[in-house]
Amino acid sequence: MTLNYRDLEGITRTATWAEVFESAKRIQDFFAAVRHRFVERDDLVRKIKYAFMIREHVLIDGPTGAGKSAVLNTVLDNIEGANVWSMDLTKFTTDTQVFGAYDVKKMKEEGRTEHITDGSVLEANFAKGGEFLDANDPLLRSLLGAMNERVVRRGPKEYRVPLISFVADTNFRIDDLPGRRQQLAAVLDRFLFQITVEYVKDPKNRYRMLEMALEEAKRPPLPPLHVNDVVRVSGVLLEHDLMTDRYVREAYQELTLKFSEARVMAGRAPLSDRRFIKAAHTLEVGAILHGRQVCTFDDLQYAAHVLVQHPDDAALFETAKNEVIEKWAAKAQRREIDIEMARLAEILANRPNPDLTQLPYSDLVRTVDELTAVLGHLETFEPQSVEVRADHTKALTGIHDTLALIDGFMVQRLVEKLPPLPDVLDPAHLTALIRSYQHVEGELRNITPKSDKARAEWVKALEITGMGIARIQVEFLGKKAV
Repeated sequence: MTLNYRDLEGITRTATWAEVFESAKRIQDFFAAVRHRFVERDDLVRKIKYAFMIREHVLIDGPTGAGKSAVLNTVLDNIEGANVWSMDLTKFTTDTQVFGAYDVKKMKEEGRTEHITDGSVLEANFAKGGEFLDANDPLLRSLLGAMNERVVRRGPKEYRVPLISFVADTNFRIDDLPGRRQQLAAVLDRFLFQITVEYVKDPKNRYRMLEMALEEAKRPPLPPLHVNDVVRVSGVLLEHDLMTDRYVREAYQELTLKFSEARVMAGRAPLSDRRFIKAAHTLEVGAILHGRQVCTFDDLQYAAHVLVQHPDDAALFETAKNEVIEKWAAKAQRREIDIEMARLAEILANRPNPDLTQLPYSDLVRTVDELTAVLGHLETFEPQSVEVRADHTKALTGIHDTLALIDGFMVQRLVEKLPPLPDVLDPAHLTALIRSYQHVEGELRNITPKSDKARAEWVKALEITGMGIARIQVEFLGKKAV
């Protein structure tokens, strides 16, 4: 199957599922290697990976010297073919520093206002904004178009931004800025993935971090990852629905409602509609990383990377997730049973059910053929549920019993075809008589009785035909000799 997706320039590309899974594996291997270079940073690396795979943004807060930039630089510096823009922002940073200055020469010579975009965020595949919350509010708001719509208007010209992800870090804790948080709500909500990074606490991990720093020169290179791998996977994920299972959709819907209500009860804001919609893509990421084209209930856990925004949210999410999986998995199992039931009914709909006592021999033969065809379909159908398996076994037994019963009726019909042998045989009829008995004998030998009763009748019928043939042959030979 060929999949269409759009690249960062909006051009339609194609890929097969095999190519998508190969790119996903390279992404997985790359980030697994990044994770092994740091301690107590698994969640951060995982969120960056998920953000890249659905072209979303990451905001990292934490104290100075916690290694935020080290992780980001390790990732961004090692993606082949990527155009990376990076800048530490301050309250004095201007639009022109971020989006590019006006081309003064063109203004003078041609009277046109254009920007020099070389080296600006307008050409970036990945953008890193250091000390993000130090920037002034107008600049932060002006970044919204680039981050969300990937379109920026500068003067009379509109620029398409080939941005996969904007990754920002700050030394301020977002929750420690209650006044600005409300003011910057629109900006912060653009960062689907948010995480707080602390200093390494575990003494064993601190020692391991020291060892890794001292042995940095011996560190092997990261596995290769090209920006086109990220573009391919993210393009397919954003343009093709992997949450096609209605029960998984219903479970996700109920999970987000329960979790949002639990947040409100705990005194926190409910989930925004934007976060509810966009977090659904994390389930699709989970499916792709596990080599699947369809989301399952197992993928619901990955929504936590987006929905959990507070340390206390994790327990609330886990409770809501377990409740909805238990409920909807049971419904899905019932659905699978219903599907199996329908399939069994479809097979059995072709099962003939005539009055065997009234059927002539030719109709009995046709009934055997029809029942044998149904039996073949039944034998290739393997139900998974106990309930359907019982009905399936019952149907198999019923057909086998009917076939055994038909054997007996077929033997009876064949015996009924035998012309009676009078005490004195007419020489003119001997040839016809022996042919009739030989024909019946041949038909009998084509029957393989499936029950003891049918076998007894079959043996008796063969004896009758054999004795009849023998008598006719004697009479025939005697008449011929005369």
